[in-house]
Amino acid sequence: MASGENDAANENAKSRGFLTRQWGRVRQLFSDMEARSALRAQMADLDRRGGLDNVLTDLGISRPALESIIRGYPESGRLLPAMAKRLGLDITKLDPRWRYNIQRNCAECQSQGRCRHWLATASAESTEYRAFCPNAELFDPVLESAPEI
Repeated sequence: MASGENDAANENAKSRGFLTRQWGRVRQLFSDMEARSALRAQMADLDRRGGLDNVLTDLGISRPALESIIRGYPESGRLLPAMAKRLGLDITKLDPRWRYNIQRNCAECQSQGRCRHWLATASAESTEYRAFCPNAELFDPVLESAPEI
C-alpha cells in the first residue's frame, strides 16, 4: 500500500473511532435522561401518596437537594467510583457514615463536567480535583492514612 493510501486508511480509522465514541456518548446521554425521568416519576408518585417528605426526612435530604441529586443521577454513580479508583481509595472499606457523606456530596455535586474532564485528562499525580470536588476534604484524611505502596 502506498504512503498516501496508508494515511487515508489511518484517517478513516480515526474518524470511525471518533464517531463511535461520540455515538456512545449520545446513547449514554439519552439513557441518563430516561433514568432521571423514571426517578422523577417515582419521587412524584411517592409525593402523591404522601410518603416523600418522610423519606427525605429519614435521609436528611431537603427537596432542593433531592432535585440536585436527580439532576446528577445516574452519572454521579459512575463518577464516584472512577474518582475513588483514580485516587487509590476503596470507599467500600470506609466507615459507613463516612461513605454516606462522600456518596451524598457526590450525588449533590454541581461539578460533574469538571470531574469528567479531570478524570479523562489529568495526570495520575494531579491534585486539581481539590478545586472542584466537594469530597476533597473527606478524601484527604483517608489518603493521608493510607499505607504507602
